[in-house]
Amino acid sequence: MFKIGPIIFSLIFISQMSYCEENRSALDLATAEKIKHGCLSYAKKHNLNLSIAIYDSHGNLISFSRMDGASVGVSEIARWKGKSAAIYQYPTSEMKEWNISSGPYIAPVAGGIPINSLTDTAIGAIGVSGADSLTDVACAKAGISSVSK
Repeated sequence: MFKIGPIIFSLIFISQMSYCEENRSALDLATAEKIKHGCLSYAKKHNLNLSIAIYDSHGNLISFSRMDGASVGVSEIARWKGKSAAIYQYPTSEMKEWNISSGPYIAPVAGGIPINSLTDTAIGAIGVSGADSLTDVACAKAGISSVSK
């Protein structure tokens, strides 16, 4: 005998998941570029050579820049910080408190910050590297605040 209950449940569940994904706040390319340019302006003003990586809430890279003078290693660290903050939706500076020696995309060093919508929904993250950690964070925050002006 054919059981229709599990099939109906599956269809309802899948359609609800699709609805939630489509209606979830998202970080679009235009906003990511504004954030990146705000961070680049901060870096230029302070004579810094940084790398900046911006991810959506799923950990997909949306925008990236490596300033002249920033090393390849710095670029990798910026991407690591950004992806970590995007996936876990937690500032990387606070990840060291988790006491996890290693794990997938865990970056226990400052410079990765989640990006939230105006309704405080996580929509992505930014990772910055190339200066000391406090300056990386200041640059990331300057980028994020540049879109809320």
